[in-house]
Amino acid sequence: MQYEDEYTMDLRRSRADQAIHAVLIAIMKFIPQDDRQYAYDAMRKQFVENGWEIITDEHRKEAGLPPRGPKGWTQQELYALEQARMAVLMRPITGFVEPASLLGLNDEKARQP
Repeated sequence: MQYEDEYTMDLRRSRADQAIHAVLIAIMKFIPQDDRQYAYDAMRKQFVENGWEIITDEHRKEAGLPPRGPKGWTQQELYALEQARMAVLMRPITGFVEPASLLGLNDEKARQP
């Protein structure tokens, strides 16, 4: 499968631009007019170099993905996490306490405090 196609829209760029725009609107009053393009370019570089993309609840809905709860987890993800926790809790506890004779102590010395 080839990912480079000149006829498809670049969703990552579009979503990055939306996120950058929203952030810049919120902090615009703190950035001098002459530095705004620099701020945009710096943020865009971070998004592109790190492959960051913001998927909104609306994007998930359009893609037919399950909704996320208030903490950002889907029901399926929570179930998988709980199953992993239960598997750890249900594992038998294995431990080994060496007998005093293997530690170089005889039984009489081992009983003394």
